[in-house]
This record gives sequence, structure tokens and C-alpha cells, in this order.
Amino acid sequence: MKDMVSPEVQALGVCDRIVTSLDRVMQVAGRLTEDTAREHLKHGLARRLRLLHLGLAQIVAIAHPRRREPLSDNEQLNLTLHLNSFYLHIRGCLDNLAWCLAHELKVFGSQIQEETIASKVNLFGGPLLGTLTSAAPSVGASVRRHTEWHRDLKNIRDPVAHRIPIYAVPAVLTSEEAERHRDVYNRAEEARVVGDLDSAGRLFDELSSIGNYVPYFAHSPSAIGSLRKVYPQVVDDLSVVLELLEDVITYLELRPLGRS
Repeated sequence: MKDMVSPEVQALGVCDRIVTSLDRVMQVAGRLTEDTAREHLKHGLARRLRLLHLGLAQIVAIAHPRRREPLSDNEQLNLTLHLNSFYLHIRGCLDNLAWCLAHELKVFGSQIQEETIASKVNLFGGPLLGTLTSAAPSVGASVRRHTEWHRDLKNIRDPVAHRIPIYAVPAVLTSEEAERHRDVYNRAEEARVVGDLDSAGRLFDELSSIGNYVPYFAHSPSAIGSLRKVYPQVVDDLSVVLELLEDVITYLELRPLGRS
């Protein structure tokens, strides 16, 4: 059934889930016993959700699923910006959830200094996951269910961990188009070097008309397996984060007030 739904409709659906989840985040924050846990929900997670809502809309607007015209240089840069921001905040949501639970459940004791335990606060590993397995089995099971997804996210789509930003592919070329692209690019560079900026500008503009647009993004040519389709990847990734978030929020909603 999912395959029959257009990418735009899927994106709109996950955007609606963000709004619903955001409302629940703000409500459950008032139930928390730890100020720092509340801060990670209200000022960390909630802000990121709003940015993800805007970012997904911008990605769809530029990387339109039915688009065939190659991205212009400005469009490619804008899409690259929004994809990197999107995945920065995807990873950040997981961190905010982890910190919220670490503080609220006092996994590392009370009155902790975050900088001293930063390397240990990981929703998908270490003492935190062990605590969730016993204190919140439904949350622990949800996290474990997405272990492979998290590994793939960290290895392929984390622009901070890779220290190389995500790159929005501007066009897909046939072998003939690739040869033409190289020829035009070389002539454009030659014109630029000799100072013929008018000719260089026209040739560089011509580059953006070669090929067809297919929504892809990647890290670098050396990153094996990093080429991914924008759809359904961004929708799937955000959906997993929202599922994890909703499981955590449900646990916090049902948790007796004042429980440590």
C-alpha cells in the first residue's frame, strides 16, 4: 500500500505526525521531575521537530519527485543545506531523547555534569539501553528493533560523524551526457582562466541543462553505499525517529508522577 502512495503524500503524512508529536512533547514535559530532562524535551527536541518540519517541506519543494530538470547551482546548494540540516537534527533528536531519559531515570545518578558522561549517553547502547530494558521494556524493545537502522544512519547519513557534508546530486547523466558535460566544463574552465567571463558564464549555465534530475544524495565517491534516493529515505528516517519519540512519550505519560 505504501508503494502506491506518492512521495508528496507520504511527506505530508509524516509532517502531520510531527505536529501531533510536538504537542505531546510539550504536554509531557510538564510531568517530568527533573529540570534538565524537561529542558531536553522543550528546548531541545521540540525545537528540532519544528526545524525538521520546515526542512522536509523545503526538501520536497526543491527535490520534487516528478522533477526532470537538473538542479541549478543555487538549487543544488540549497538542497544540500537542507539535507545536512535535516540529518543533523535527526541525530540531535535521538540525543535529546537519550539525555531526557538519562536525567529523568537518573541512570548516572543525580546532579550529574553532562560533559563528564557525554560519551556514555547513547539511546542505542551502554547503560542507558540496559536501564530501558528493565525500567521501560516497551521503549527498550523499540530501540532494539531499530538497531540496524541506527547503524546505517550513523555510517551513511551523519554529516557530523563523517566530517564530510551530504551532497545533493544535481542530475543523472548517461555516458553520452557525461562526455558532453566534461567537454563543456573544460571549455568553461579554459574561458575562465583566460578571463573570458561572459563565455565562461554561458558555458557554466549550459552545464545545468545537461541530464535529467533524479532525487539522490550521497557523501563522497569514496563512501561505499552512500548514494541514496531522497525518497523514501528522508520520510523513512523521520518516521523511525517519530516512532521512537512516540514510544518514549507514551512511557513518560504513563509513568507514575514522582517516580525515580
